[in-house]
Amino acid sequence: QLSGPLPVLTSDDWQELEVLDLRNNRLTGLIPSELSNLWDRNLLVLRLEGNDLEGEVQFCDSYQQSIERTGSSHLLSADCADDSVYCECCTLC
Repeated sequence: QLSGPLPVLTSDDWQELEVLDLRNNRLTGLIPSELSNLWDRNLLVLRLEGNDLEGEVQFCDSYQQSIERTGSSHLLSADCADDSVYCECCTLC
């Protein structure tokens, strides 16, 4: 299991990444807004639920633009069913 804060991932480091499944770990802290950079590349799936993350998902615009640009389905999930994470664009809570 991974633990601690979610690291900042830049698009240069993860250009070919399509799926980032980090669910059910022990990640803590805020969800980095820099994750928006991954939607500008090839990312199709981002799973963050089952952690102790908090705050607002601040990359909904990039997520929506990626769907429009690629025309393919995407998946974004976080623990937004409780009060710890606010995500207006998550496809799974």
